Amino acid sequence: MATEDTPLYFHDGDIIQLYCPLESGYVYSEPNSTSDLDLSIVSKEKIKVADFAAFSITLKKESENKEKHSSSKEKAKSEETEKIAYGSVICVKHQASDKFLIANDENEVKLSSSDDAKSLFRVVSPNHELEWGNLLKDNDPIKLECNRSSLFVNFNYVQKRKCYKPTLKANGTVFDVQMYCHKQNSKSIKGGSPIIISTLLNIEGYLCATGSFFSSKIDEIESTRPLEEPSASYGRSLEEPTEQQSGIEQQSRIEQPDEQPKYSLTKEGHGKEGMKVDLCKFMEGSFKKLPEYGDAFFQLERVSGPFGSPILFGEECRIKQLFSFKYLAIKSSPAQKVVVLCDFNEENESNVIFKVLSVSGSIDHEEVCDFDKVTFQHVKSSKYLSVDLRIRHGQGKRFDLTANEDSGVLQSQFKVLQVKKYLLMDSYYALGLSSFLYDSYIMLQDKGETLVPMCVIQNEIEKKMI
Repeated sequence: MATEDTPLYFHDGDIIQLYCPLESGYVYSEPNSTSDLDLSIVSKEKIKVADFAAFSITLKKESENKEKHSSSKEKAKSEETEKIAYGSVICVKHQASDKFLIANDENEVKLSSSDDAKSLFRVVSPNHELEWGNLLKDNDPIKLECNRSSLFVNFNYVQKRKCYKPTLKANGTVFDVQMYCHKQNSKSIKGGSPIIISTLLNIEGYLCATGSFFSSKIDEIESTRPLEEPSASYGRSLEEPTEQQSGIEQQSRIEQPDEQPKYSLTKEGHGKEGMKVDLCKFMEGSFKKLPEYGDAFFQLERVSGPFGSPILFGEECRIKQLFSFKYLAIKSSPAQKVVVLCDFNEENESNVIFKVLSVSGSIDHEEVCDFDKVTFQHVKSSKYLSVDLRIRHGQGKRFDLTANEDSGVLQSQFKVLQVKKYLLMDSYYALGLSSFLYDSYIMLQDKGETLVPMCVIQNEIEKKMI
């Protein structure tokens, strides 16, 4: 933690968040398209996934000629000491989409996959209070100047769209640069980093959850609306099939295996009351193949300290399911401790906090890393998250979770695995798309527009997720 005596400096490759004090929000983007992405400013409470508001900053690369003639010793020294300063030219890369902040020829500021001259910005002190060369520290104010035009990134509120939109202007928005995490050991599990939690039992099983943010919102909306009959005017997908179409559909069902959505964003019965978490035995014939679905993706959230810093053994954290935005909790029932998914609020705050502890004798480092063997101790009850092998469901492939007093049994021991980058990009895209459609639905509802039934939106998402 930085203090006045030991300021937290920014290094090449660090992950940051850009806070806008005047607008009281963070620069944010949801990856809902494969093309350029829009940016906005949202309050902390509206950040669905931390990586949606996190960016890496990298210094402009040195010329190939200079790198060629530099000794390996000089390169190593440069990598160790290179820090970001006022006047530095940087690239800003969005963590959730892997796209770069760019200023196009129309002076629009977006996220794009191109990292050419349009993606270069200079770190400038507001009102030139600090001189070039002064090192950039945590929470320092900056403006971002386009390296091609000497114009600044400026966020203006667009009343029609009810959001902020960035362009290049002579007057720039002031950002407070906040440290998300240092560029560190790639194997370490950082706060907010998606992980897979595998059991150490002699079965190939992983923690999985049913339900999603989107499906729970559907249930909330549909429960307040009268039941409507679908109308054929909403498109061909709702028309009655012809005799020829029925024959083709029947033949395809016979010849092809059932094709399920890659992400369970809209499965029926997985609403607010249907959200569950358990241990799922992985499919037969896929030995040592990790899950590729968001149902099995979780995040460890640090309770205190820099959010994105590495999780340390013994540290308190919350276990958040990526797609539902719900938290693993242990609650007391008359008979036993019950493991559930719940919202993070004042009522549930003490039920969702766990300590990450190492399995005895298996760890010789402080940071929790990929493939480490761990136990999760519930702080309030002092019991350990555990698998109940007595209770099976889902054709014997799913096991309930419970709380156990013994951390030495295999039922209470797990392995944490990092999610591969390409799977993470797919998951973020699924979340961004569902969020976009939900927000669009609410916006049309607020305007009193004639709405397509929610089932049509569900079907469209499922098509994109297969």
